[in-house]
Amino acid sequence: MKKSSKTAVLVSIIFALAQPLFSQVEVKKSYKVEDVTYTSTGLTKPWALKQKVDVNRDLVFHSEDEVKVYMGKVVQQLENTRMLEDVQASYELGEEQDGVVPVKFNIRVSDSNHILALPKPSYNSNDGLDFKIKAKDSNFLGLMNPFNVDLNTHWGTSDYPDDFSKFTMGLNFDYVFPFTIGPTHNSWSNDFSFSWPLDNYPEFKYATGLTVGVPFKNHSLNFNFTQSITRENDYMTYHDALFFTEYLSVSMPLTVGYFNDVVPISYTPSLSFTANWDFDGLDAANTSITGPTIAQNNSFGLSAVDWKENFRKGYSFSTNASVSYNFATQKIIPFVSIEAQYFSAAKYVGFNARAYGYYTYNDTPNNIGGKLRGVLDNQRTADGSRYAFQTDTALQFTMELPIHIVTTDWMGWGYALFGSYDNLPGFFKGLFWLPHKIFPYLNFELQISPFIDIALTHNYITNRVFSLQDGFYTAGFEALIYPSKWKSYVVRISLGFDMGRRLFGDFIDTSWRDPNVKSYELYFGLGLNF
Repeated sequence: MKKSSKTAVLVSIIFALAQPLFSQVEVKKSYKVEDVTYTSTGLTKPWALKQKVDVNRDLVFHSEDEVKVYMGKVVQQLENTRMLEDVQASYELGEEQDGVVPVKFNIRVSDSNHILALPKPSYNSNDGLDFKIKAKDSNFLGLMNPFNVDLNTHWGTSDYPDDFSKFTMGLNFDYVFPFTIGPTHNSWSNDFSFSWPLDNYPEFKYATGLTVGVPFKNHSLNFNFTQSITRENDYMTYHDALFFTEYLSVSMPLTVGYFNDVVPISYTPSLSFTANWDFDGLDAANTSITGPTIAQNNSFGLSAVDWKENFRKGYSFSTNASVSYNFATQKIIPFVSIEAQYFSAAKYVGFNARAYGYYTYNDTPNNIGGKLRGVLDNQRTADGSRYAFQTDTALQFTMELPIHIVTTDWMGWGYALFGSYDNLPGFFKGLFWLPHKIFPYLNFELQISPFIDIALTHNYITNRVFSLQDGFYTAGFEALIYPSKWKSYVVRISLGFDMGRRLFGDFIDTSWRDPNVKSYELYFGLGLNF
C-alpha cells in the first residue's frame, strides 16, 4: 500500500508539471461558409445576387484570415457585374461543431444607375449611319438582366454603307425574365426586331423561348425550347420569305473545379435540334435554312477578370468543339474554336490582349472581319467571287493600351472657380441652377486606347494558309468614355486603318483584295470591343 501511494503521488506530480505543456497545444479549427445573406438598398433582388455569384460552400478555411480573403473575392465578383455602386461585406462566426466553425456572410449592396434613355447616334463604316431613340435598363426589375428597346432609323446597307438614299426604320426590344418554380431555375426570353427598308417590303423576327433548369446534385440540367417567326426579303426568290423555326436543346453546365477558390471552371456538354419550316415547304435550293439540323457541342472555360476602377485585370480562356449534321444537305460540319484573353493595369495605363482561332470544315466558312478594326467586314476579293473574310480557318490577335486621360469633377471644379453655389448672387444662382442639378450625373472618365489587330487566314484565292503575305494588319485608336453614374455603360469611338494597304504594300500581297474598298473603319456606339 505504501509503494502504491508513492506511485500515485509521483504520477500526480508528473501530470501537474505537464499540464502547462498540454494547455499550450492549440486545437486547430476549420471554417466553412454555411449561409450568405444579401441586403439591397435599391431595386436589386437578393435572389438575383445569389444567381450571379457562386459561393463555394464546400471550401474549408484554416483561419479567419483565409475567410476574410475569400469574402473579398466574393465582393470582387459582385463588383465585376458593373451594376452596383457599392458592396459592403461582413461575416459572423457560429458555434463550433466537430472542429468546424460555421460562417455566415452578410453582404449589403447599393445600385448603380442602370436606366438610360437618350438619343443614340452611331456610325459604322460597315453598314452606315444609325440614329436611335434608345432605352436600356441593365438591371430591369432588379433581376440583373438587361431590357432593351429602341426606335431606329438607318441610312446605308452592308453592301452600300455610304448610300444614304437607302433608308430603313425599325423597332427592337429584347429581355430575358428569370424566375423560379419550386426547385427549378427558369427564364422566359423575348426578342423582337422589325425593320422597313423604304425601297422594299418590311422584315421582322420574333423569338420567344422558355428555359427550365432542373437541379441535379450540385449542377443543373437545362432544357430550352424556342419558337420564332421570321420574314426575310432575301428569301423571296425561293418563296420562303416568311418561315418558322423550332429550336430544342438540352445542356448541363458542370463546375469541374474552382480557380483561386472563387472562379468556377466550367464544362458544358449540350445537344440541340433546329428545324425551319413554312406552310408550303422550303425550297431545297435555299440551303441557308433547309434542314433540320442536329448538333452536339462541348465548351470548356474559365474567366478570372476583375474590374479595378475602369481597367481590367486577369485572364480568361475558353474553347468550343461542336459537330452538326444537316439532314437536307447531308453535310457533317465540325467546328473548333479557342480564345484566350489577358488584362493588366497600373494606376493610369492598362494592357489588353486577345488571341482567337477557329477551324471548320465542309465548305462552311465563317466571317472573321467582325474582330478586326480598320478593315470593312464585307469587303470582297478582287474578282468579286467571295467575301475576303469568309474562311474556314483563321487566327486573330489583338493588343490594346488604354491610357487614363482625365476623370471629370464638374462640381469640384465649379466650386474651385466660383465658390459655393449657395453663396452665389441671385442672378448667377439662376444662371447656374440647371448645371448645378445635372452636372453631378455627367462625370466620366476618358481613356484613349491605341490598338493593333492582326488576322491570318486560309486564303481561298492564293490557296495559302496563315501566310504573313496574305494577312490583315490594322492599327488605330479608341476613345472610351466611362460615365461615373452608369457603371454598366461605356461609350466607344473607334478609328482604325488598314496598315497593310497604307504602309506595308511592298511587303504583303493585296492583289487578291478589292482595291476600291475603304482602307479605314470608323465606329461610334456603346460597348467595348472585347
